[in-house]
Amino acid sequence: MSFDFRPLSELDAVNFLLSGIHEQPVSTIIESKVGAALLARNTLHRYNRMVQEKGLHCNTEKDITLYPNTDNNILVPNNTLVFDATYPADDLVLRGSKVYNLTDHTFTFTSSIQADLVFFLPYDELPAHVRTYVAVVAAQKFHMEVLNENADANYLREEALLSRRDFRRNELRAADVNLNRNNPFLRAGLRRF
Repeated sequence: MSFDFRPLSELDAVNFLLSGIHEQPVSTIIESKVGAALLARNTLHRYNRMVQEKGLHCNTEKDITLYPNTDNNILVPNNTLVFDATYPADDLVLRGSKVYNLTDHTFTFTSSIQADLVFFLPYDELPAHVRTYVAVVAAQKFHMEVLNENADANYLREEALLSRRDFRRNELRAADVNLNRNNPFLRAGLRRF
């Protein structure tokens, strides 16, 4: 017996979803274009997007400089899920793939802007802990949607809770979160003790 030590691939995740409803695995993603395999792949994609929209350490870029094009419009990459102007005074939003100035009521820009962007990454480009979390959450939802029964739902619920805990721990570790360093109020409060 040999073990595969690579992170879950998209194909592995689709087959994980299929195994939760007692369906046969598929050997390629191309095969997942029919029946339960297609539904599993679509469910995985939907929950992958939902998790990534929250803005993870791996898919968030801060202080990106965006420049106007020749039409004086600022466009964001096609895989942008969230746009947030770096400076609060800049009342900018994303409309389609173009940045819009709510203050001046225009798409026209004469200079660059700074923004924080959250990108949608393909499943196989995500860190292992994110892949696992997405697969487990998608499997839980897939099971409930397809079978509409609670027999195995408790097991999947437990798996989702454990995966969520590990996911959060790894996200905090990857983001180098340190409450003492990042929170001046907490630092000041701790100095009192």
